[in-house]
Amino acid sequence: MPPTLTVTESQLFHQTIVRLKEGWTKTFYARNKAGLKVSPTSSEAVCWCLRGAMTRAFFDLTRIEPLHLSHTHKLRRPLQQIRMYVETVVEELIGSPDVVACNDDYLDYVQEAIAIVERADRQFHST
Repeated sequence: MPPTLTVTESQLFHQTIVRLKEGWTKTFYARNKAGLKVSPTSSEAVCWCLRGAMTRAFFDLTRIEPLHLSHTHKLRRPLQQIRMYVETVVEELIGSPDVVACNDDYLDYVQEAIAIVERADRQFHST
């Protein structure tokens, strides 16, 4: 995808689901074909945890590493928004907003991770 100077929450929710459908993992943000840990934005990444998929979705749409943006940069807001909505859904499910713990300790199937993102997307669009 070509880089863009704007990104919407809808695009991020959609791209997060795309990445989860490509491959899902536990206990690290992303893994390569050999199962080794890699950055979620690495070209070698083939599967992502819930948190890693959100990070990769942002990178896919902007070609910018989220860590390279200041916390006040306008492009960072949509990523913060989708993370907040996903954390809300996770908290409703497990009693804590810890997305990593939910992914690693409570989910057994990629469909469950996708369902969390879809539910967060619906909640975002209903407000």
